Amino acid sequence: MSLPKLAHITYQGGCHGHFLHYFLDRFSSLTPPIKELPFTDNGTSHVEIKYSKKIVREHEIFPAEGPMVLITIEPEDVVYLERIVNVRAGDLKIDVNSDFISDEHLEHLEWRPKLKTLYNITDNIVPRCVKRDLYKMGYLDPWKSGFLIKDRNWREQLPEATYVPVASFWDKQKFIEMIWQLDQKLNLQIKSVDWSVYDEFYKRLQFIHTRTRVHRVIECIEKNKEMDITDLDVVEEGYISAYIEKNNSFITVPFTNSFFTNTTEINKWLKTYPQHYKAMNPNLPTFNGISNPYHLAKLKK
Repeated sequence: MSLPKLAHITYQGGCHGHFLHYFLDRFSSLTPPIKELPFTDNGTSHVEIKYSKKIVREHEIFPAEGPMVLITIEPEDVVYLERIVNVRAGDLKIDVNSDFISDEHLEHLEWRPKLKTLYNITDNIVPRCVKRDLYKMGYLDPWKSGFLIKDRNWREQLPEATYVPVASFWDKQKFIEMIWQLDQKLNLQIKSVDWSVYDEFYKRLQFIHTRTRVHRVIECIEKNKEMDITDLDVVEEGYISAYIEKNNSFITVPFTNSFFTNTTEINKWLKTYPQHYKAMNPNLPTFNGISNPYHLAKLKK
């Protein structure tokens, strides 16, 4: 029978479970020294390293071999996670901005059934407008996100676990606080830490400097300020599209490959949207808190 572990980490793909494993194993005084860094050329912590085996990490829930640590996700985390997970999870390096998406990547994205049913697409060419629409529909009803569904399910199954917010990996001060809290709760006996290891992790995070860009875009829309948005990726465009539809009655964002170039253009488009085109949005599950009878999900049943 194996000895109890120092920690048993459960996490979803792309949520930095490998890095947390590495960091705790390296700096706990109860484990052998680790000198090498874990980073791949893709920025993930997937390099094969000789770990102590005193810490376990899993993508699914298995019988606990030590104190459980669960990396948790909040709704506001999803847009950034969806930007990085396709690049980092499994080191697949999926470029969702490219029209061509391989069979392997479509399987990972779980898009194939939707592409066939909703857009009559059976090959590997997926136009930008389709990808934006897929992301938009997810953000219109965020609690149906696979990330959040699994997160809530795991929280129900692991009520005694120590919860670690995934967002704490994206801010150094929050990360430091999280490490010391784990040290105290799990008795890891961390004596000293080289925080430059975190700096190496942080600088390898894709899109980290634009992590909150969509919120700045929304602020500019609401305050009638101009902001260039030509650099948004398709995930961000989907998020902004969902915001527009949820906050403007009877409006549907254009289904075209091109997108708005700045926030002033969005506000002018909203102001002049033809009254005779306005209709109940079939993408929204509710309208003014009332169930939408035209919601596409209901019509397909």
